[in-house]
Amino acid sequence: HLGLCVMRRVSDDVNSARAHAQRALELLPERGQERLRLLALIRLCANTNSRVADGERAITYMQDAGLEHDRIAIEAWRQLATCYSRAGRPDDAIAALRRASDAAARVGASPDERALIIADEASIMLRARRLDDAMAAGLLAIGAVPDDLAPRSEACRRASVIIGEAAYRKGNPAEAEVHLARASRLAQDDPGDGHIGTRNAMRWHARALQEVRRYDEAAALYERLLQLVPPDQETTDVGVWAVRYRYAATLMGQNRPEEARRQICLAVSKGRKTSVEPGDPLAAKVDAAHAALNQTNLHFTPALRRSLGDLAWLIDFTTGAPRPTPDADPGVDAAAGG
Repeated sequence: HLGLCVMRRVSDDVNSARAHAQRALELLPERGQERLRLLALIRLCANTNSRVADGERAITYMQDAGLEHDRIAIEAWRQLATCYSRAGRPDDAIAALRRASDAAARVGASPDERALIIADEASIMLRARRLDDAMAAGLLAIGAVPDDLAPRSEACRRASVIIGEAAYRKGNPAEAEVHLARASRLAQDDPGDGHIGTRNAMRWHARALQEVRRYDEAAALYERLLQLVPPDQETTDVGVWAVRYRYAATLMGQNRPEEARRQICLAVSKGRKTSVEPGDPLAAKVDAAHAALNQTNLHFTPALRRSLGDLAWLIDFTTGAPRPTPDADPGVDAAAGG
């Protein structure tokens, strides 16, 4: 059940993931399997709909079971930080990460494990829109990894994405591209996590390339990115539809209007149609999504969001649209963006 919990979470089936974690708890004895029980409690709250109470429950059990000097304590504190961050409590999240760092020191965690905790802090700062702090923490995380470990470092990849997104949000797409190119390269060289981190890094890198008008490179990256999309996510994941819409903007920059229109149809129809006839109920929405790109010179600005109206989910995660799987397990949600 714990394995199924992880699998369901990777596919963003959070309700099923939670159910499997709960079932694991029911099957485990109260005594003699304390570490597995704690793992089940951690998995119970490792979902996008987790509650602070879930994370605090795991910590209380860890302390009562005498597991504070076990390596699993790092995961428990990082997961509590995730819960606090999602609840809009960044200062409490940072405090939890300090405890994770203490646990890492006690058990002799590797440099990359320790750097991941710093990357978690950067992610919390990014989520709280404290962009300068996010960039500073991201650079600290990268600096904590020895050079010989950096090419396969999850901490370096995650931190590079965070620094890149923070730079992008500060209005510096050229600076963002430098960091995101590193993240994308690291992710593609060592996918390691079922392509979740790879897709996140590539998505942000392509976005930065498109914003600096390097359309050919952006298009090639979008094409590779779409090849990594699991078939079952084509019609269920708003992140895929947002990628197709951004890819359409890049195609228009390449003067490939027919393929751009096809991608817009796939985005608006949520992966179900490559074209629409004039009488199709979706035709007006496809036309509106197409016209919005023309009006904003292919770039993604607040003006584009306003132009899209109720189609704003094509470029932003809004209420009523499912969110993609976060790039963090355990730990804090990585930057998510279409």
